[in-house]
Amino acid sequence: MKQRLSKSLAVVLALVMLATVGSLFAFAVGEDEQPAKRGLNYLVIGDSIAAGYGMHPVNGSPDDLSNQFTLHHGELVDGTYPKLVSEAIGATTTVNTARESFTTTNYLRMIDHEYDVELTYPQNYYERFLSECTSIMPKVLGGFSDLPVLKENMVRYIQEADVITIGIGNNDENESDEVMSFFYLRDKFELLDKQTVWLSETPEISSRGWDGEYNRMATFVTLRDRNNGNEITYINTHFDHVGSVARIESAKLIVERIKALQANGQQAIIVGGDFNSELEDSLLTPLQEALGYARHDSPTTDNKGT
Repeated sequence: MKQRLSKSLAVVLALVMLATVGSLFAFAVGEDEQPAKRGLNYLVIGDSIAAGYGMHPVNGSPDDLSNQFTLHHGELVDGTYPKLVSEAIGATTTVNTARESFTTTNYLRMIDHEYDVELTYPQNYYERFLSECTSIMPKVLGGFSDLPVLKENMVRYIQEADVITIGIGNNDENESDEVMSFFYLRDKFELLDKQTVWLSETPEISSRGWDGEYNRMATFVTLRDRNNGNEITYINTHFDHVGSVARIESAKLIVERIKALQANGQQAIIVGGDFNSELEDSLLTPLQEALGYARHDSPTTDNKGT
């Protein structure tokens, strides 16, 4: 690809890296910036999760095929992270380009017009791309997809954005790996330790555990507060959505690691992520006993699962 010292190229490179792994959610702000409460342009790059898959079923179950492609283009759906982020930062303008079924390649095609040509795709790649997407995407504006609008404006959206969230990769073909990202302000915290633990019988190497459908993992990060010297360990994880044994064993594995941290004197530990479980699922009991349950001490705002 052409070397361009621009924000659009930076995002292209980020997406290229994402194409080699599973899914990633990244909250991107300038290194030396902190989001203000007003006047921000917020851009959402993502797939079905950011688009709001399953969050507003029309005919009962959100998993029903009739509900999988019912979202309006660019809608911010209640309960989704783009809606929560937009409200939290007080975004003046929010552009949601996330669409159900989008892949990393979709964004590469929209950002870099020469991407497919350089990968020796047929010369009519763009027309084919629009045709393929239009066949599965919702229809707007009298039956026309908004893919041409996104293609025409994506680089401008990126250039004008103050805050960008990237949540893409869940629909990509590579299912061997996953990413559980962790972002922190380097001027506020010092990184002391980081570790990847795969949720499997072989946690030190990329692997699929028990009856899980995908490789799952947990990211362990220990930080020191530069102001007061306090240390905290944060664990970001994602349990398998299919394997019930995998979810139970994943919780046990993380608890073992937590106890080892506590034995070494680390007391400030937080576990977060997607547990693919109901709120009172017994598989979460070991985690609650090891650390307590923050939800019990917090105001009730919803009754959704984890």
